[in-house]
Amino acid sequence: MPYRAVGNNATLFDQTTTQDRLTLAPAEAARWLVTIQAYDTGGLKTPYRKEKTSEKAPCNQFGCVLLEGNSLKETLLLNAPPYNPEFEQSLMTASQDQPIWEKPEPPSPEPDERSPQGWTDLLTWPSRRILLFANESNDGQIAVNGVVLTPGIRLRGELRYIEHMAAFRRPYRKEKAAQDKQPWLPVLLQERRGIWRHSRELLLATGEDSSRGHNRQRPFMMDHVAEQIYTELIPSDTEFTMRVFGQQLDRNGGAIEAWLEETLPVPVALLRTTSLRVESIIGFAVGLADDVGSALKWMESQYNKAQGAEARHTLELAYWPRLSEPFADFLRRLADAIQRQASETPATNFWMQAVRSIARSTADSWAYDSPRQGRSLLVAAEMHSAFTGILETRCKKFCDEVAGYTNDEDDA
Repeated sequence: MPYRAVGNNATLFDQTTTQDRLTLAPAEAARWLVTIQAYDTGGLKTPYRKEKTSEKAPCNQFGCVLLEGNSLKETLLLNAPPYNPEFEQSLMTASQDQPIWEKPEPPSPEPDERSPQGWTDLLTWPSRRILLFANESNDGQIAVNGVVLTPGIRLRGELRYIEHMAAFRRPYRKEKAAQDKQPWLPVLLQERRGIWRHSRELLLATGEDSSRGHNRQRPFMMDHVAEQIYTELIPSDTEFTMRVFGQQLDRNGGAIEAWLEETLPVPVALLRTTSLRVESIIGFAVGLADDVGSALKWMESQYNKAQGAEARHTLELAYWPRLSEPFADFLRRLADAIQRQASETPATNFWMQAVRSIARSTADSWAYDSPRQGRSLLVAAEMHSAFTGILETRCKKFCDEVAGYTNDEDDA
């Protein structure tokens, strides 16, 4: 139970000690069982014969995407894309595809590795062998009071072909030969930078153009929802919520460092667009935030270097988390422009002003609210002035990129 203190795994609010006996109600144990199979850490487990260590459970490898509707029924339907027999590399239903509890024989306790036999097999993947112990009190209440946990089945296969609830991307390279060799990377959550930075991978359809068609893949349910828009089952002005879950492990994969959950608005107008211009505008918007964030980091680093101080990057915490909400508004404005076949300029201007305002307030607080004197005050003023110049240059570059790209496509 990661939230409970044990050994050197100190927690902030848990007041128990190692001597306290942990018991779970059956409902709690059921939720724990599902969570462990998906998100257990790697490393040493209860030894079973020669196999002692386990790989981290599958869901640690990607940000798990859930599309939320207005009810449980709607949410289940949104996240249940049908199998596509024409996509030969997709995860297909086969006669052997069954949830783990419908298998004709219980799985062997021996650790194993294999590819999934279908979608329901993957959804109930037994990454651990788990045996629960329970006792019954005098009043008939059952409590789970022990567990044996050993390595299970190691998942094999290319993740982007078998995982429907994740987005994937490839690092961009100019040379086609180098690009084709780039690995497919799942989209992950980061502690400071929001999931909105991967809006293209999460929302936009894969186009036929090779520069984008081979560089990203959105979760399969997004294609499923986009198809329902064309059949008019979902109105084009609908907006859903995307919820992305992720767990960040330490370098060795044996301890949990952070549990993350973020949301992103999903205007369905963005799901069905195939406009290269829209993709580029979102890319320019993310690029502006990245450039300004790098400039803030540079300002703080240069100041610390001049002062001979330890390198710290505290401004990231004051900058990145504040961008999620305005970026959500930017996506809504962009989707509205697509629907009305209007100019995207109001949306891009809104985003540029939001980034500029947040960055300036972050830099101003850093420069003016710290009790500096003498030379350190002069250095801070110099760095602040330099950053202000970089900020305005980056904002102008963003406006030029958007205007220049739009004009080129309109002329074509």
